Parts: sequence; C-alpha cells; structure tokens
Amino acid sequence: MRYIVTGADGQLGGRVAANMLNEVSGDQLIFTCPDLSRLRPERVKIWKEKGVTIKEANYDNKDQMIETFKGGDRIYFVSGVIIGVNFHIISDWINHNKSDEKGSNNAKIVAC
Repeated sequence: MRYIVTGADGQLGGRVAANMLNEVSGDQLIFTCPDLSRLRPERVKIWKEKGVTIKEANYDNKDQMIETFKGGDRIYFVSGVIIGVNFHIISDWINHNKSDEKGSNNAKIVAC
C-alpha cells in the first residue's frame, strides 16, 4: 500500500506526514508539495533516509499532479490556504487507478 500526503511543506501537511511516517515505513510513502524548494533541507534529509519518495505536485498543474500521484493507493489531500483547488484532478486520479486485476477501485482519498 502506497500513501500520498499532499502539502507536506505546510504545518498541517507536515504533521500528517510525520504521523504517517510513525505508522508505516518510508518506502510506502510519497510526500508532495507545490514547490520542492519550500521544503526544509533537514526535513528532506530525514525523509529520504527513511525511504520516503518526495515529489512536486502543484495544484495549478493538472498533468504534473496526475503523474505525481501515479503509484499511490491512498491520498491524504491536505489543502491549505489555496482557494478553488481543482478537485477534478483528484477525480482523474481515481479514474486512472480504477482498474486492478479484478476491476475494482482501490483508490481512496482522505481530505484534511
């Protein structure tokens, strides 16, 4: 199971990311933020040492988000102060992840 946490550079997203890292191994985690340069270097170092995948996912770039979310099974969608987030991007991700061997939808979203 691969979990995606968006907004990992923010206060709430950072806490969700830290809590997830306490519960599952880093190789099962993908942390995203809209601009990788906003992440504190010491945080990136710790995450990478624990096996976390860190990717850029800008809410204004639909194609980037869809590509970034590939390989994830669950999204913890932490949307901070950005107003009018394109939720159709998440819908596209669910549709993209609908089919497994049995044709069931394993994609799940938790919005924070």
